[in-house]
Amino acid sequence: MAKNVIISGGSRGLGKSLSEKMFEMGYGISTFSRTMVDSVTQGGEKNFITTGADIRYENDILRVLERTKSIAGDADILILSAGTVTRTEDILHGNVMAMRKIYETNVFANFNLMTAAMGYFRLKEIVFITSDVSTNNYPGWGIYGSSKAAMDYIIKQASMEEHDTQFLSINPGDMDTEMHREAEPGSHGSELISADEGADNVLSIIMKEMGI
Repeated sequence: MAKNVIISGGSRGLGKSLSEKMFEMGYGISTFSRTMVDSVTQGGEKNFITTGADIRYENDILRVLERTKSIAGDADILILSAGTVTRTEDILHGNVMAMRKIYETNVFANFNLMTAAMGYFRLKEIVFITSDVSTNNYPGWGIYGSSKAAMDYIIKQASMEEHDTQFLSINPGDMDTEMHREAEPGSHGSELISADEGADNVLSIIMKEMGI
């Protein structure tokens, strides 16, 4: 079993559920978000590390990686769970500033975290949390979907070029999360799965791919 996992966006939604579930499974966790505060909780021989950091800023990313290395020593899995979304609207009614904001987090920041982490650790697996909107078109989800599709392509390309690390894009399913409600206020929770169910879906694929 891998020892330590870095999970972005761990303060809410899927990132929070993944952090809690993987810690219970025996993994050491290092997670971060803008709203977190720096802390370390020990559970046996493993740590639960939280860091207040914004994935969009390189100095924040480096501080997360440095804290992880100094406290945990190593990391085996990176889960790119942090993301942002705009309120749903037709793509041609959007504007380039909204698109830049989405791409800044969902593509550029995730790419930067991934490449920086590979310089700090010998990662066995990198997991990008994608969405079915990256391959299927839905009214109002065009900008968000295109950002997920762009990162999916990067993950696929990295998998072809880098053979020492396994790269995965995993769709957890449509979840009833705060981020989803921000994008689509009229959505009904009964039609969506919970973040815990989404985390279970992600973990089942991770475990299968790692042969655990």
